[in-house]
Amino acid sequence: MQGQQQLTAQRTPFWKRGIETISVLLEGKKAGHKQQTIGALDGVRAIACMMVVIFHTALTTYRSVPLWAPLKTFPLFSALALAGDTGVNLFFILSGFLLFLPYASSILYQKPLPGWRRFYLRRIFRILPVYYVSFIIMVFVYAPQFLQLDRWPDWLAFLTLFMDSSATTYKEVNGPFWTLAVEWQFYLLLPLIALGIAVIVNMISRRSSDARTRLKVIVGCLLALAAWGVFSRWLGTSLHAHPIPTTSRLYWPSTLFMFFGFGASVSGLHGKFMENFAQGMLISTLYTYATTSAGQKNVEASTGSVSALADRLKRLSPYLFSAGLLWLLLWFLWKYAMSNAKAIPAIGPKVIPHIYFDIPAELGYGIGYGALVLAILFGGPRLKSFFEWQPLRWLGLLSYGLYMWHLPLFQVCTEFAIAHPTWPPLLLYSFYWVWFIVVTLPGVFLLYLAIERPFIQIGARLTRSRPKQVASPAEEPLTKTQEAPQESAKSEAGI
Repeated sequence: MQGQQQLTAQRTPFWKRGIETISVLLEGKKAGHKQQTIGALDGVRAIACMMVVIFHTALTTYRSVPLWAPLKTFPLFSALALAGDTGVNLFFILSGFLLFLPYASSILYQKPLPGWRRFYLRRIFRILPVYYVSFIIMVFVYAPQFLQLDRWPDWLAFLTLFMDSSATTYKEVNGPFWTLAVEWQFYLLLPLIALGIAVIVNMISRRSSDARTRLKVIVGCLLALAAWGVFSRWLGTSLHAHPIPTTSRLYWPSTLFMFFGFGASVSGLHGKFMENFAQGMLISTLYTYATTSAGQKNVEASTGSVSALADRLKRLSPYLFSAGLLWLLLWFLWKYAMSNAKAIPAIGPKVIPHIYFDIPAELGYGIGYGALVLAILFGGPRLKSFFEWQPLRWLGLLSYGLYMWHLPLFQVCTEFAIAHPTWPPLLLYSFYWVWFIVVTLPGVFLLYLAIERPFIQIGARLTRSRPKQVASPAEEPLTKTQEAPQESAKSEAGI
């Protein structure tokens, strides 16, 4: 038997053995083995990450190194090239979706909420170890000024992931870090938000155990949460433009709001993006309701509406996908027009004041990305197959490290381009992508194997549920098709 296995291994082409090895290292499984996750969302996460990488490449090659000029390029191309930063909104929607899955199931079907200890331990071991290692390396290599004694207080903001709330740490050390702070703060709040929604749902629908009734209340709560996200963005923008005097009674309340509810009072994109997280949570609720097994407890009365919703979403999937793309394209064009008065004057800042774009923009991007995610979740094999393509899923699994490290590592390319101004712009631009493939991807892969994956496994071991010897007949277990995606997928949430 052993000799036969060795003979089979020898006959297997080298590239196939390489693919299987990478698959085992990244996914913990052999190539071709079906795993119980929402695989297409790994591909979506990869798209979000690559959008940010493309954006930073485009931004660097026209600001730091003049390799192209947006105003001299076709407006649609420039708009798309400079819209990649909205990949962050897609990240937030994915986090809201994946992390709220078990909460949505619990609230809809009147089960106990997931344990706080399990949730926080998994988040801690998923996010903090590789972030701390990366932060310390970046301080020594790229930002040694933070080693000076007068900058040590700033370390508290970085170590607690509140660096987006301080003017001295916002976009310091590494620009993308500020979005990790937003993500982490959402993690801290999510169990409390879910508990609040559960209390409201139980109060309003206590006379009915119908999942459809509870669904309506959850949707109402999440719409209110999204409205808070937009309102807090408006309030923070107003306080930034018109600060409260230190002598006013409202000074300290406004200061606390800016720190915890908006961000540092300096120029740049701010806010806690609760509208995007709420959109992801809304999709999560609809997905849970539409895909629940007919045998689930408290579902019998609404089985018809469940199957009807799932069928309707499957039929609408192609239209949702097309509408989402068109919607995003319009927002990208408007975003580009607002960034430069000469870009598209008809919809630029001379015609439409910035406030009318800045406040609803993140919600607008979220609507488009939300439609795409919903379309992919309920799409047919053709649509899903692209996002489940294995190399794309691998990028998705490496997206956290790629997101943190691509911009610092691009500094080598920028310095090289500055030192060779006479070289063809296309050649210099290509150097960024050669560097990304040859240096960034392998480096992040090693970081994943050395730091990220081991600590994820530690978190999983610490929170592993002990098998029950006797199951209570009064409790209906989740079906395998419902339980597995929620538990597996949520462990990979986050940027």
